[in-house]
Amino acid sequence: MKKIMITGSLICLTLISIWTVYRLYSKTTSQGVQIKPTAEIICNTPVFCLQNDEEWADHHLGQSRFVMKSSGCLTTSMAAALELQKKADQPGFQLTPVELNRLFSQHQVYNDNGDIVWGRINDAVYAMRCVYWE
Repeated sequence: MKKIMITGSLICLTLISIWTVYRLYSKTTSQGVQIKPTAEIICNTPVFCLQNDEEWADHHLGQSRFVMKSSGCLTTSMAAALELQKKADQPGFQLTPVELNRLFSQHQVYNDNGDIVWGRINDAVYAMRCVYWE
């Protein structure tokens, strides 16, 4: 009988802990950045970039110890998306991940861990007249 009570108590505590962690996690992750397109963009030329391209693979993300080949997937994807957006207006426009990384580094878009600070992106891409959210 004593074993059943202890086991039952442990199961209840485990379930309560899991529920508490779930509630905390779901609250903190639901506060993301909303990105709304301002127009439909049609571009016949796809943009393809790899974060481990030898041209930029070893470039650091800002002042962090992290480099593009291991941690630059978001920067690389954003460079491709921004290039695609601009090509609709300006055929021939090119934005490589190394150029976007330079802009992000220059405008301190990365924190010390190489993470992107979303609120600083507009400063970095403003010169290109790219709008990534309203």
